[in-house]
Parts: sequence; C-alpha cells; structure tokens
Amino acid sequence: ALETSADVDTNEIKLHAKELCFVSAKYTVDDGESVGAQEIRTNVKETTATFVFADKLPQSKTLTLEITYHGFLNDKMAGFYRSGYTDIYGKAGIMASTQFEALDARRAFPCWDEPARKAVFGVTLVIPVTLDCFSNMPPKSTQTVKKTVGSTTVLQKQVSFLDTPKMSTYLLAFCVGEFDYLL
Repeated sequence: ALETSADVDTNEIKLHAKELCFVSAKYTVDDGESVGAQEIRTNVKETTATFVFADKLPQSKTLTLEITYHGFLNDKMAGFYRSGYTDIYGKAGIMASTQFEALDARRAFPCWDEPARKAVFGVTLVIPVTLDCFSNMPPKSTQTVKKTVGSTTVLQKQVSFLDTPKMSTYLLAFCVGEFDYLL
C-alpha cells in the first residue's frame, strides 16, 4: 500500500509503472471510507499508470492506495530480475534480486520513481519456505502462510522487514534465493 495525500483538485493518481499488469486499485481515507478506481490507464511510452476515480480525491486527508497487480521476474538485470550463479561447489543456482538504479523500481512496483522523491518503505516478501530473503533492513517478523492456486495449497514464508529510513526508490533492495549466511 502507498500512503499519500491530494494537494491539488484531481480525481487521478499517476504513478510510474513498467511491465506491470493491473487488476484493481482503491484508496482508503483515514476515516475508513474506501473508494475503488473506475479506470486504470497505462502509458507504455511514459511508463506510467493513472488510477482514475469517479469523484475528486479528498484533500488534506491521508489516502492509502492499495493496488492489485502482477509483475514479471525478468532476465534484463533491471527491476526485479532472476540471475544465475555457480556456488563454491560448482552447483548452478538461480536467485531473484533487484537493480532499481536509477529508474527501474517501476518494473517491480508502482511508485513515484524519481531519485529526488523520498519515501519510507515497508517491505514484506512471500517466498517458498525453502528459500531465504533479504532487504535493506532486518526482518521484524516471519510467519508461515498458506497460498492456494487452483486446487493446490502450498506453505510459504512471509517475511516482513523493519521500515527503511526515508530514501529514494533506487536505494531499495531485496533478494530471494538459497543463501549461506551468518547471523
């Protein structure tokens, strides 16, 4: 979710987004009112997504924007991507990692992807239980969750990390894989 406020008279929220498929969006006002987007427009050339609401956004209130979307684990070494490696025993492996500098966070999640814009990020990753993940900050909680796809239910690990300091999107990082590490 993304927290923001409307400073101008508008019924739209425009974010950077690249190679993302949007399902739905809604905002919730700090008083609990929830409003769904009437339309989601993407602009491939500008790499943006515009969330259009039927009425003007309430001003001077905190809006929490929740977006349901799908991204792709690409092999372009940009955004959230997969990368091959060979471990010290010669075994080939695959990991998922991020490279957001300077304007590729928009490949992983909709955001204001401009180096001058700063935000606090709360990262939560849901991964296979056999893998590990890391982000900028230490984990604050880990729990096992069930995910059902069709008629199959699998156990996954949900790891939530402490909030980051206020920073640019290009500084955010996370990775998923089979890692050897010391605590």
